[in-house]
Amino acid sequence: MKKYDIIEHTADIGIKAYGKNLSECFANAAVGMFDIISDTKKIKPVGEYEISLKSDTVEELLVDWLSKLLTVSDINNILFGKFDVSVDEEKCELNANVYGENFDSERHTVGKEIKAVTYHILEVNKEKGYVQVLFDI
Repeated sequence: MKKYDIIEHTADIGIKAYGKNLSECFANAAVGMFDIISDTKKIKPVGEYEISLKSDTVEELLVDWLSKLLTVSDINNILFGKFDVSVDEEKCELNANVYGENFDSERHTVGKEIKAVTYHILEVNKEKGYVQVLFDI
């Protein structure tokens, strides 16, 4: 099963991420986002970071999750490439261990800069096994 598809949009870019459950969908959404930023295959999982979030809805949880990853990445100049995610849909909670390393201009490619995660076309579809989100670039 493929992890995600890119969604082309007028001045933005999005992803539709797939999985057998919400945890896998959220992890694949993160992979897709970081593949837009760089190439996750070139990111070594040398550092581990823990992320815990609680939101009012699973849709907000998806936006909060990807936004948190962007913030941590930007502030610390880190690229993430591996994501172990656990989503509790009932409680709208997420716990994750994410792995990555500091950006290295000699090894890492530079893709598109993602400015923000948006609510435009946002969808969490557990029954069909996908989530989709649009990024402001």
